[in-house]
Amino acid sequence: MVARQQPFRAIADAAPAMLRVADTDGRCTYLNRGWLDFTGGRPEEESASGWSDAVHPDDRGRVREISERSVAGASSFAIEYRLRRRDGEYRWIVDSGAPWHDAHGRVAGYIDSVVDVSDRRRAEDTLHELGGRLIAAQEEERRDIARELHDDVSQRLALLSVEIEHLELHRGHASDRGERWKALSRAAAGIATDVHRISHRLHPSRLDALGLVAAISGLCQELFSQQSLHVRFTHLAVPHAIPGDVALCLYRIVQEALQNVIKHSGHMEAEVHLEGSVNGLLLRIADPGGGFTPERREGVGLGLLSMRERAHALGGDFVVQTAPGRGTRIGVRIALQPAMSIKKAPVEAAYLSK
Repeated sequence: MVARQQPFRAIADAAPAMLRVADTDGRCTYLNRGWLDFTGGRPEEESASGWSDAVHPDDRGRVREISERSVAGASSFAIEYRLRRRDGEYRWIVDSGAPWHDAHGRVAGYIDSVVDVSDRRRAEDTLHELGGRLIAAQEEERRDIARELHDDVSQRLALLSVEIEHLELHRGHASDRGERWKALSRAAAGIATDVHRISHRLHPSRLDALGLVAAISGLCQELFSQQSLHVRFTHLAVPHAIPGDVALCLYRIVQEALQNVIKHSGHMEAEVHLEGSVNGLLLRIADPGGGFTPERREGVGLGLLSMRERAHALGGDFVVQTAPGRGTRIGVRIALQPAMSIKKAPVEAAYLSK
């Protein structure tokens, strides 16, 4: 009997999952090396029902109930619960159990395969949180635009209409009428400029009409004229035909990064470099500002998280180098379709250091 168990134990100890074997009474008869390494226990300590001591107290009743129900019905089960790791941290695991039978076809016990899923759950929670924050940010942006249209643009249009009507009803001296018409013309031009700016916040029309380079260049000029941000924008071998989702992704990353420079860096200057290569498109954004600790920044706003998710959604790479007092460098690499023609350009491994 012992000789027959040796191959099973060798295979079980080499398995990537934690394995547990129990009899029909739910008493543990075998734990593989993966389980013992995870919990830090010894076989004699965790035999019988001792293994359940590592289950989180809030989960023990549920685990026991499902296990007993499965044994009574000779059925398989799968359950998520928290199991204490050897360092004392409770980790979420998926425990999948199935009955095994003896030579006579009778249920002789259960074999459980256990996998640590804490990292997966954490990633899912992060994505869920990001989704909620993105929705909240979108709604806030819509409220801001609606408020600006209602409280500013619509009021100015109403006043312009009143002024035109008043001018028509009270015909005065020709020179006076000329000055008033000029004033009305300037007011109308200002409203048109603001409507264009608001529509640009919703979607950069220049991106569709003129391409990514022109759109980024226009964005840099707007930020200088509106908020005095000095941006040095350079580009090299950027193809004219870029997929729309890639162009919009890179544009939004530049837009978000430069807004962060304005809000957080303490320096009103930045550099943006866009480069085409045989591997796709490379984007670098740098500022000499105060820098930050990435973990702290991501905990309070979308910021880097939204930029990273945009790049990752297209299979791209996203890298940040920053530290308090050391400025910030952001690097993005996104592959393009193999058939797309791009002039060959040097690609340095340390792209952020260029």
